[in-house]
Amino acid sequence: MLKTALQRLPSRGLHTTTPATTDAAQAKLQDLMTKFKDPKSPFYLAQQHGEVGPASPDDHTVARPLAGQEKRAEGWARPAPSYPDRTPLQPHMNPDYDRARATANEWFDSNGFDPEGRVEIPVLWGDQDMFKHVNNVNYLKWMEAQRLRWFENLGADIGTDTAKDWTGGTGTGIILKDQYIRYRHAVTWPDAVLWAVKPHGINQERGEFKLAHAAWSLKDNRLCATTDSTIVLFDHDNTRRGKMTDKVKEVLDRRAKL
Repeated sequence: MLKTALQRLPSRGLHTTTPATTDAAQAKLQDLMTKFKDPKSPFYLAQQHGEVGPASPDDHTVARPLAGQEKRAEGWARPAPSYPDRTPLQPHMNPDYDRARATANEWFDSNGFDPEGRVEIPVLWGDQDMFKHVNNVNYLKWMEAQRLRWFENLGADIGTDTAKDWTGGTGTGIILKDQYIRYRHAVTWPDAVLWAVKPHGINQERGEFKLAHAAWSLKDNRLCATTDSTIVLFDHDNTRRGKMTDKVKEVLDRRAKL
């Protein structure tokens, strides 16, 4: 019965591939690949060089640059885009604010702030509140980011393992006891704020020290905030106040006298 049913199937529903068919298909594919590499062919695809072939089989020109490109000695290269209405770069990306950066660093240096661990933080549009200036709480977030950056930079002096404990909440790490901030100038978007820090008030007996921060607005080129906080060493394994080693105290004292 199955044999009878197969005999009744229309022959057009059955397809077979012969070696001749396969050879013909491979020949066509090879011909097309050759055209892809031929600069005189409309199928030319050497776009890694910024070139295309003739526009049509009737076009007998050789490869030419893509639209918007020009030929240079080193090959085809796209010229720099020019947009008359382009939005200016924000301060944290704009070299025009290098003078403000230099002014900020000069002020930081003259006031004894640590040259290491400084961080530049871009102001986001969403950092502003309904009064169209950066909300006060964002300064505390920036202060935290700069504090952690400074702790990471201490690793070369106090030891990588100790620095990891300070930033990872393990072993003898640190906790924030208190913080104070004085807002000196309203910051608005777009802007970028450069932060610096210096330790002071180092008390080995109590296992704590203070950090003074300063924030500088690049757009307005002026000091926008000063802060102070107390850091306490904390033994996370035994849940009690940690001890400040002589090495840590020596590093903090040296950084405080810069």
